[in-house]
Amino acid sequence: MSSEVPDGWRRTTLGEVTSVKARIGWRGLSANEYTDDGPFLIAGKHIKSGVVDWSSCDHLSDFRYEQSPEIQLQAGDVIFSKDGSIGNPTLIESLPGPATINGTMMMVRPNTNFLEPAFLYQVVCGVEFHRMIREKVSGSSIPHIFQRDIVHFPIILPPLDEQRQIAEMLTSVDEAIAATTKTVQAAAVVRQIALDTMIRRVLADPDTEMRPLSYLADVRTGLAKNKNRAGPKVLLPYLRVANVQDGWFDLTDVQDIEVDPAQADRYLLKVGDVLLTEGGDYDKLGRGGVWRGEVTPCLHQNHVFCVRPDPNNLVSGYFALATQSTWGRAYFLSCAKRTTNLASINSSQLKDFPVPVVSVTKQVDLIAEIQGIDAMIDLEKLQLKTLSRLHAELSSDLLSGRVRIPAPAAVTLKSVPSAFKRAVFAAEIVHQLHADNRFGSVKHEKIVHLCELHLGLQADLDRHAYKEAAGPYDPKARRSVERIFQQQKWFDAVKADGKRVIYVPLEKAGGHADYFDRYFGDKKAAIQSIIELLRPLNTEQCEIVATLYAVWNDFLIDKQQPTDDEIVSSVLQWHAKKREIAAERWHAALPWMRQKGLVPKGIGEKTRVAQR
Repeated sequence: MSSEVPDGWRRTTLGEVTSVKARIGWRGLSANEYTDDGPFLIAGKHIKSGVVDWSSCDHLSDFRYEQSPEIQLQAGDVIFSKDGSIGNPTLIESLPGPATINGTMMMVRPNTNFLEPAFLYQVVCGVEFHRMIREKVSGSSIPHIFQRDIVHFPIILPPLDEQRQIAEMLTSVDEAIAATTKTVQAAAVVRQIALDTMIRRVLADPDTEMRPLSYLADVRTGLAKNKNRAGPKVLLPYLRVANVQDGWFDLTDVQDIEVDPAQADRYLLKVGDVLLTEGGDYDKLGRGGVWRGEVTPCLHQNHVFCVRPDPNNLVSGYFALATQSTWGRAYFLSCAKRTTNLASINSSQLKDFPVPVVSVTKQVDLIAEIQGIDAMIDLEKLQLKTLSRLHAELSSDLLSGRVRIPAPAAVTLKSVPSAFKRAVFAAEIVHQLHADNRFGSVKHEKIVHLCELHLGLQADLDRHAYKEAAGPYDPKARRSVERIFQQQKWFDAVKADGKRVIYVPLEKAGGHADYFDRYFGDKKAAIQSIIELLRPLNTEQCEIVATLYAVWNDFLIDKQQPTDDEIVSSVLQWHAKKREIAAERWHAALPWMRQKGLVPKGIGEKTRVAQR
């Protein structure tokens, strides 16, 4: 923590502005004393993403509850785990009834004359607090944090009004994180339903042939640890069960292993390998995904199977989807060796996995059905990562006082004219792409339109697109943008070849950046994803994508689920110029859009028809 104290702040400790309480052992309370109703008993497992799931909490008798009045919860208390997985805090904003905490939890109650409960919650979520926890529990066989550690934790306190402002700003990011997390979870449910439906369809097809995996792929076991291995050794990265998640790989902690150089090739992973876990908890059984060479070279542990498909008969992505389906997981559970809460399979059982074989072309088509959903999930996960990073940076700056919140900041943000916001947004796209010879005003307009509809930016950009020859286009908004470009000395719009309008940087090019972060920082990652998706496309390709998106979105606004033929037919009626592009090209773009997650949601206003 910085030695400097900002003006108006004061240095103190949590013990001076809170009361810290916990119960060790809970007077011998055991699980067989839990009741079906009565006061709530909260443990760390009942806190999900900073919120108490009251429906999952245990209950205890009124008699037991009254035995420990010092840990009877009140609105405004902050609680977190003090044993095992330390942290996972929550702010008790309201109570559905009498509640208390179990013996693994700690309660911190703020003195509201000096400390806002929401500010206290952000302190407990902050970097400095977690650093203290790591230092205190480092080397402990059973992680534990003591009340004295919390009491002596140093903080610097701003005035109450500033505490509220800081808490409100960080809470708004928390809410965005929670909303995005729910979107990811909902999309995962949709993906599983779509995947299971697809696999059932394949299994019901009389042309599908069931063949053991061993006929279609090489199933390889991994490298066992052997600290006493003699002879020459090389140190190489390798994947453990912890690295292999459900459909993706967690590479934040890839460890190294010593191996005989002569044996290393035997365990080296190749792009296209499908990695599956041997087991552990039920959710780890047969868990895995397709390796894309994220770490090179890389080996795999003996608890991680490597399946190397014959590309002439089995596509890696298709096999991975089969194992992720409910049907595939049921196979693993049916043959697994089970003990209490644990299950595992061996290589023979994996080799016997019944693969529903269809043509390689069909396998690729089936993969594409799921890729559109995967692209959307990846986009939301990227947004989630960006928001988490934003929260960490804001928390560090605001809680230390390095960044102060001016009182009128919220009013200033709300009073920004939409025309200026629109120009700032457009400037970011132009700033990134103006040097690309495929970029001009038409491509620029299409990227803005796609971002507006796909990311729900209608209120910020205030555009009104018309059905024009080159696709959805708002001439009034474009003129406004280019006028502000010149006023701010960011860019000048010129016709370089007499036809195509391009953008030339002026002396203050890049001056939009701070405004962009202020107005659109929470969607920065999602905006960047769309820019990168369209960057390699030429103007006509962007026109195709933007027009299809607009027509498709118009159908959805009208509560209609159009077929591809209906979308293309509507496009061809949009403007005579659209019929100069072959219908096959319009059709071909729709699967690509689904694969990339550019699927409309039926939001915004319908594309307008220009009055001629």
